[in-house]
Amino acid sequence: MISAITLLLCVNLASSILPLSLLVRDCDQVEKIDIDGVTSFMNPNFPSSYNPGTICRWVFECHVGYACRLICRSIGLPLSENCSMDKILVSTQSGDPTVDGSRVYCGGMTINAKSEGARISMMLIASESSLGGRFMCTVRSEPAIYSQRE
Repeated sequence: MISAITLLLCVNLASSILPLSLLVRDCDQVEKIDIDGVTSFMNPNFPSSYNPGTICRWVFECHVGYACRLICRSIGLPLSENCSMDKILVSTQSGDPTVDGSRVYCGGMTINAKSEGARISMMLIASESSLGGRFMCTVRSEPAIYSQRE
């Protein structure tokens, strides 16, 4: 069984050799969010489950002086030890979900993440033996006021 860290290292290595657009074979979305704007996105095939082996990336860019807030209230991914099967990676720092420091999510949980700059990104990586899962998320633009609590 491949671990989450091994898979992330493989994605990092492959993305250093190949453009990420070649690795993201199912969906690759980049969207600019207007000031005080909100957008929603969901897994491929929603409201049905995504397919085994699905790899998707969503990148959101907010205006300078604004942060992007990602909220996924109901995530239904298969739960596995160390998120070794299906996982969602969220980058609040560089907007690149393949870099070190991305947060890893799996199972049934919620995500509430705020970008540290004007970009936030999320990546879905499903194993080839996945039973599938589903999620629906929103991203909104909000003033970039940072505190120690966030």
